[in-house]
Amino acid sequence: MPDSIKYFLLYSIKKLLQVLPTKKGKQTFSHYISSLFFKNFKFTKVVKINEASLNIDFSDRIQTVYYLCDLYEPTTIQVCSELLPLASPSIYLDVGANVGLIALQISRHRPLTEGHLFEPDPKIFKSLSENIQLNHLTKYVLNNMAVSDRTEDQLQFSQSPEASESGWGRLHNSNNLLAGPSISVPCTRIDDYLKLHNIANVDLLKIDVEGAELQVLQGALETLKNKKIKSIICEINEEALAVFGHSGRDIKNFLHNLGFEENKKTEMNVTFSAKQDF
Repeated sequence: MPDSIKYFLLYSIKKLLQVLPTKKGKQTFSHYISSLFFKNFKFTKVVKINEASLNIDFSDRIQTVYYLCDLYEPTTIQVCSELLPLASPSIYLDVGANVGLIALQISRHRPLTEGHLFEPDPKIFKSLSENIQLNHLTKYVLNNMAVSDRTEDQLQFSQSPEASESGWGRLHNSNNLLAGPSISVPCTRIDDYLKLHNIANVDLLKIDVEGAELQVLQGALETLKNKKIKSIICEINEEALAVFGHSGRDIKNFLHNLGFEENKKTEMNVTFSAKQDF
């Protein structure tokens, strides 16, 4: 089937979805049909969504759903926007940026924000770079590396076993039973990265790393102790956390002991804020 026909089919479904009465219904239907029918649609196209340009890979479920619905974790985006100031510069770290779907939306709502994005998978990082360049986001710093509890030149990272699921890659460990090909990637601790870049305070730290969230937080221990991170939005996926021998309770206890309190829940994420102001 020619790519032009594939795109016409997707575009027609997108228009049909616009008449559905609820956002939830759109997303549920889009996830379903993307998983069943479109994961073999191996073509890309630059499209405009929510005032941002994206080079969408239509073989990827997450990107296809975003195209069809014009939505990606809308509650998370709303909360991120509330946590970042509108009229003054701020610092945002995105650990597990994927192709930039959240980062692009944040840039639209908070244009003064300086973003530091981390994505270890080279193929996904290439797409992330293209999307950031398409939108001329000069305030965003891109890092093709993992983030964990140690800084190393070479750390094993397991790519997603499913070509249609770009978000399933994770740091390698012995329990990665469904892991794809293993590659070596550079890795940093947040504490080390902030010192290297002379960043004193962080307004928002977003973490989505398929189960290694606690390691990321442990690598920011000094910064967290000193209350240099104001807010955190962290994915809590119990199945993914269990691969690393952790749970959502471990993350909550770790942050609670450092003076952070749990606030809102958004999609699969939980927000934490420092009890004391900067």
